[in-house]
Amino acid sequence: MTQINLYLAKQDEAELLQFIRSRGGYLARDYEREGRTLVEEAATFDAVPDTRLFVISDEAFPREQLAEARWRSIADYGPVGQRSQFAGPKILYEPFETVAEGVLHARFWAGFSSVTFYGPPPFSGGPPAGYPHGFEDKANLLTGFYNAIGRHVRKGWRAHGSGPGAVRCGPNAVPALMAAGWLEEA
Repeated sequence: MTQINLYLAKQDEAELLQFIRSRGGYLARDYEREGRTLVEEAATFDAVPDTRLFVISDEAFPREQLAEARWRSIADYGPVGQRSQFAGPKILYEPFETVAEGVLHARFWAGFSSVTFYGPPPFSGGPPAGYPHGFEDKANLLTGFYNAIGRHVRKGWRAHGSGPGAVRCGPNAVPALMAAGWLEEA
């Protein structure tokens, strides 16, 4: 799965988030140090220091499951060492930098394999009892959801560059990008 690269203004964020919610998606933040993941009801994707923002399909992973400890794993990385992290199916939203007045460069990315959906770590030994096919159906649901986000952006947003790595510019970001010299008249 390719990542979805974006230049977006606040209004583009709000409209994209409205689309995600209309398709049964929700936002969740992973507060790693506290070992908890919470549903985020914000109107935009504003970054919060030391947290990771996920886009999740309610159909693939109901929000009530976020609080279940079995969907957290301990990962050994970063300056803090052992951290707890959400191990359920997710799409990561990652902001990078401000590239023009009020315009953010960000991306969605996700990579799904069927083993990811066998349940919480450890994954060894295949699916747990009671899940003869693991969570492959959840993988398919989340892949479809991710592809729907990509289609929505490709259909209604302007491309900057070509190929699968092209950055998509939100309609409200285009004037600021043109003023900053990032885009030329089409």
